[in-house]
Amino acid sequence: GRIRVAFSNVRDRPWFARVVVMFFSLWALLSVLQVASLLVFGTAELSSAKVLRVGPRIASSPLESGQVEFLKWADLAASLVATGFVLAGLYLFAQSRRVAAFTMFERAVLVSIFFTQVFAFVYSQFAAVFGLFFDLILFVAVRATLSRELELEDLRSDAEPQPNTLTARAEST
Repeated sequence: GRIRVAFSNVRDRPWFARVVVMFFSLWALLSVLQVASLLVFGTAELSSAKVLRVGPRIASSPLESGQVEFLKWADLAASLVATGFVLAGLYLFAQSRRVAAFTMFERAVLVSIFFTQVFAFVYSQFAAVFGLFFDLILFVAVRATLSRELELEDLRSDAEPQPNTLTARAEST
C-alpha cells in the first residue's frame, strides 16, 4: 500500500538512480581496498580457538587451520566476483547503458547475498546480520531502479517511429 507508493515516488526521482550508482561506486572502492587488504595483510583472521563456551558441554566448534584458509580464499573469490560485477556496471553506466549497468549491480548484490554473506556469517553471525540487511535493502533499490529503467526503455522504444512494413517490403524488392 502506502510504503510501495512512497517507494515508487522516490524511485521515480531523477536523483535516485545516481544515489544507487554512488553506493556502488563506494562499494567498488571499499571492495578493492578489502581485496588488497586480504591479499597483502591477510587481515581476515579467524581464530581456531573456542569462541563461545556455555557450561561444560556447550561450546562453539573451533575452525581447523585448513578451514580458515579455505574461508579466506572463498571470501576473497566471492568479493572479487562481486567487485567485478560492480566495476562492469560502473563502466556500462558511464557508457549510458543503464539497463545493463543495473543488471550488473543486481548480480553483484546477489553474489554478495548468496556467497559473501555466507562467509561473513562464519566470521561473526551478529555483524553479518547487518551486512545482509544492507544487501537486501540495496537489492530492493537496484530492482526498483532496474524496473524503472526498463519502463523508460519501453516508453522510448514505443515513442520511436516504427518503419512502415509495407514501405520496407517494397524497397527490398
